[in-house]
Amino acid sequence: MNKYKKSYFTIEKELKIANIMLPNSLHNFKELVKRATPIKVKRVSGSETLGYCKCKNLVKITDDSNFCGDCGQKLDWSDEWWLKT
Repeated sequence: MNKYKKSYFTIEKELKIANIMLPNSLHNFKELVKRATPIKVKRVSGSETLGYCKCKNLVKITDDSNFCGDCGQKLDWSDEWWLKT
C-alpha cells in the first residue's frame, strides 16, 4: 500500500467513526490515490516496447513513461511482469 492509499484510508476511517459523510474533496483525493497507484500495462502482442493503459491509450516504454499521457495513471513496467507476458 502506498503512502497516498494509507492516508486516504486513515481519513476515511476517521470520518466513518465520526459518522460524517465523505466530502467531495475526499472523493477527488480518492481518484488521485487511484491514479498514483501503479497499474500493470497490458502488453501489445508481439511487441517489446508497446502496451495499453486501462484507458486504452497506447503507451511506449521510455525513461519518462511512468504515467499515461491521456488519463494520468501511474504505470508499472516492471521487468519481471513485462518479460513474462
